Amino acid sequence: MNNRSTITRSTLSLAIVAALTAGCHSSGGGGDEEQSAPTPQKVVVATVAPDYSSGAHAVFNTESPYDGQTDLAPTSSDITVVCHGDEFFRIERFTGENVTRFDINQPDAPLAQLSTKDASGVETANSNPHDLVFASDNKAYLLRYGSPKAWIVDPKASTDDAFKTGELDLSAYSVDGAPEMERGLIVDGKLYILLQRFDQSFAPQDAYVAVFDTATDSEIDTRPDQDGLKGILLPIKNPSDIEYNAETGLIYVQGSGRFGFAPQEPEYTGGIATIDPANQYATQLLVDDGDAQNHPLGQITDMEIVSADKGYLVGYAGFNDNTLYSFNPMTGAVDSDDHGVPQPVAGIEHTPIGGLAHDAQGQLWVGIADSTDPGLELLNGEDGSVIEQRLSTTLNPSTIAICDAQ
Repeated sequence: MNNRSTITRSTLSLAIVAALTAGCHSSGGGGDEEQSAPTPQKVVVATVAPDYSSGAHAVFNTESPYDGQTDLAPTSSDITVVCHGDEFFRIERFTGENVTRFDINQPDAPLAQLSTKDASGVETANSNPHDLVFASDNKAYLLRYGSPKAWIVDPKASTDDAFKTGELDLSAYSVDGAPEMERGLIVDGKLYILLQRFDQSFAPQDAYVAVFDTATDSEIDTRPDQDGLKGILLPIKNPSDIEYNAETGLIYVQGSGRFGFAPQEPEYTGGIATIDPANQYATQLLVDDGDAQNHPLGQITDMEIVSADKGYLVGYAGFNDNTLYSFNPMTGAVDSDDHGVPQPVAGIEHTPIGGLAHDAQGQLWVGIADSTDPGLELLNGEDGSVIEQRLSTTLNPSTIAICDAQ
């Protein structure tokens, strides 16, 4: 639910950011609850040129023959997409600072484009919007990575003046001026916001999930018996994806740890953690990414929870070197051979992966950002078997979202 970036900063080149973070925003909906029964759907894919000079989006049917349209509404490359019902929203991040609304049945015709910039002049930093989380058709939360303020917005608005209706103050979590709000979702009337919290040297600090009551838009103190920040302290760093699974009743959070840039070595402080909303927001490290000496999965840069029994994660071993693995979301056990070596899914290994998402039929959509043959691999989400190989996206996929297609 995505794709969906881990180190997006104005001082980093967009090419490096896109390469490291492609696909971190997985299954679409910006926090909508999982579909409980199959319903007509379409797949929306944010796509980027191999040299990051441009971007566009593509739309595919979820039924055979999985036909689609590509290279729609060309724009800049720093984009992501989220879905809500039969509409999707293309977010232009650092380079664009806007949100564009589309009808899934007319995916090349923008309905409205709205600015995410602060019109008052108080904020001077780039807003860098990263996610849009829906409470209803007319209320959503815009997560602005470059700002300490998330916006409460009307996603149906047609003008900038009508777009912003309020804000949430997350400045208490800031280390370097902004808490780096990355992704969010809503479960049982509570908004969960991932906060990466980088310092000035781009080192990830303790990561938190801030929780707000969507009825009052007030922050909930998840640790009332402790001083300090009200949010949920995570056992992983640099989180970039958050998902809820109704079968397990758990919220899953994926974190990448610290990426290595010479002479800085990678820090394996990521993995996949769970939050139990019914048990005082208790956290647990479910999948560990290892340490400097032993890290068979590499850094974990994306995940997708398909069911209580099957989840998928992306292991990162270096630039354009990703491998798809499967694991059990209840136990955290990674599917491995008799010697305990994690096994790639469907031969998807040592290749750039640009997004994961699953649809209401349990089909897993995997973006392959191969500049010579970019496209989507379609797998059976329950066993990882191949349904359809390499549906062409024209440009490299970076984020995948699932929309209703009533």
